[in-house]
Amino acid sequence: MLELNRKKMQRYEEGWLGKKVEVLFEEMTERDGKNYVTGHTKEYLRIGVPCEPEQADRWTNQLKEIELTSLSQIMH
Repeated sequence: MLELNRKKMQRYEEGWLGKKVEVLFEEMTERDGKNYVTGHTKEYLRIGVPCEPEQADRWTNQLKEIELTSLSQIMH
C-alpha cells in the first residue's frame, strides 16, 4: 500500500514538471548542507529553491512565479 501511494505521489509531482507555479515563500531551511527558501503553491506542493541566507529577505513572505524544472524542487 505504501509503495502504491509513493508511486501515485511521484506521478502527480512529475505532472508539474515544466509548468509555472506561484509559490508563497515562507522560510529558509537547510537540507544536506545546502540552504533553500521554501514555500507552498496553492495546490499545497512544498517547493524549495536554493538561496543564500543573505538573500532570504528578497524571497521570504513573497509570492513568486517559478518554473518547476526538477523533482528536487519539490520538497517533502
